[in-house]
Amino acid sequence: MKAIFLFFSGLLLTITLSAQTYTYNYTYDGCGNRTKRVCITVPAKSATIGDEEKSAEGNDTIPDKYTESLDEYQISIFPNPASTQLIIHVNGGKDELSGNISLFSLDGRLCTSLENLEKINTIDLSGFSTGNYILRLKIGNNENTYNIIKE
Repeated sequence: MKAIFLFFSGLLLTITLSAQTYTYNYTYDGCGNRTKRVCITVPAKSATIGDEEKSAEGNDTIPDKYTESLDEYQISIFPNPASTQLIIHVNGGKDELSGNISLFSLDGRLCTSLENLEKINTIDLSGFSTGNYILRLKIGNNENTYNIIKE
């Protein structure tokens, strides 16, 4: 009887943990050093966004959304891992954005770049092979890199 109770308790805990989404927010100082990391746990059904922001698969939930601050800008990159397209949102700061986005393979080869940075940027990954890539985002004098996984 005790073994059956422990089995169902473990099963319930596994189901509860798998129905959550984790979002990480990072804060940086003026020199670019990470000073704070916050992990926010959100139930998967409540991780929805407005009509202007849909996931790459077309549904209303954002799988593996990554958000961080870069100077006065709020950067959101999703989905990661990605299969067909990668979406980069740049919120805050000035209305006119000056910067670019570059995607590199791990051997340093430039795969694609977007020279005119906008509030919502999309990179088509369908022509790339599976593996890891480095995304470099430059806004004004600020620059940061992100690890992107192509499934």
